[in-house]
Amino acid sequence: MNGKISEILNTCGLSVFGFCRLEDAGELLNTRNARLIPKGAKSVITILFPYKIPVDDKRNLSLYCIGKDYHSIVMDRLSLVCDKLKCQFPDEEFAAFCDNSPIREVRAAYMSGLGFLGKNSLLINRRFGSYCFIGEIVCTLSFKEYGVPLGSCINCKACLNNCVGGALRNSGGEVYLLDRQNCLSAITQKKGELSQAEMALIKKGGLVWGCDKCSTVCPMNMGADDSDIEEFYIDPLPFLTRENVGQSSERAYGYKGEKILLRNLGIIYGENDNNNGK
Repeated sequence: MNGKISEILNTCGLSVFGFCRLEDAGELLNTRNARLIPKGAKSVITILFPYKIPVDDKRNLSLYCIGKDYHSIVMDRLSLVCDKLKCQFPDEEFAAFCDNSPIREVRAAYMSGLGFLGKNSLLINRRFGSYCFIGEIVCTLSFKEYGVPLGSCINCKACLNNCVGGALRNSGGEVYLLDRQNCLSAITQKKGELSQAEMALIKKGGLVWGCDKCSTVCPMNMGADDSDIEEFYIDPLPFLTRENVGQSSERAYGYKGEKILLRNLGIIYGENDNNNGK
């Protein structure tokens, strides 16, 4: 069965995937689409979607949102896989998830043997590093073979030492948590008024949306392969300006609206912008 599913995934252009038991993926998250999980679900097919593409170093957007909105790219592929799986296994049920998922994605990918756990809370794949989106297909199938966890990262603590907002905190032992209140990526997406400290962090980070610092300093990311998903190469937009901010509707940051983007542009480039991002 693993072989048949691998063949279907490969046919759909997906090269990095694994399998874990649903129970091993941890407690389900309380999301709106948790109701879509099939009754009697037993397994999770976890799939990585590497997104890093070659871009000029002069960029002011996080690497993950330079291309088209990943939500549609990932879900289109997952829906295609589900259709093929249903044809192959008509008596089984399949449900696809990405991002706003009831599945603890990093945990599922880790238990599927797809990478190491980084102290920055990201999964680090041997080939593509942490530059990957994670998609899941929850199904009623049982597999003879499941993934084997690979362990933790190399413990260099580069991500901890270079986090712009100091958002990575040790909660005891080898466990590190992300404090979203101090995470620069979360701050660039925040609505409402920003504090002087938050605005200073955005200016220091230099990105209008997101923050790649914990990934770019990670030695396990050095030499990470570029994406093998062709859709991420279509119409890249690495540098956001006031002139092209109107193209944001097809990007991962488009759902927040233009006002936050214009605010952040003003903070970084010293333009006279209102601090209110409502």
